Amino acid sequence: MKRYAVWMALAAGIVAVVWLSGSARDSNVHFGTNVIQLNGSNFQQVVLASTTPVLVDFWAPSCAPCRVMVPTISGLADEFHNRVVIGAVNVDDETALADKFNIEGIPAVFIFKDGKPVHQFLGLREKGEFAEVLNQVLSGKLPAASAQEAK
Repeated sequence: MKRYAVWMALAAGIVAVVWLSGSARDSNVHFGTNVIQLNGSNFQQVVLASTTPVLVDFWAPSCAPCRVMVPTISGLADEFHNRVVIGAVNVDDETALADKFNIEGIPAVFIFKDGKPVHQFLGLREKGEFAEVLNQVLSGKLPAASAQEAK
């Protein structure tokens, strides 16, 4: 009986690890409904051709800081709904986009205006930092031509 209990506990542990590792890689559950999943097919239209400012989160399911930032990005999407487009690029699936924007570390968040990056963040950030820059972009205080990096 003792052996059976040990094997059942071991099996339950294996099932839990497999289940958790699978959910960590599931990009469809990553963000809320107001965050657009960006890819090579829709990036041009959604980001580069947009007349609305766009925040793009370059992330990966295996990146712990990226997962920590999910509620922040989702909250921004809700707060800035209809004023800013919020999107996410899974760099594991979209390597060409990651290469195009020279993504070497994640999370990396770019803010685009008139199809050009005007600000970028690298690493884990607070919602207020993003909101401040988005409000500057919306008010015209952050020029479209000056791509700035916050480290």
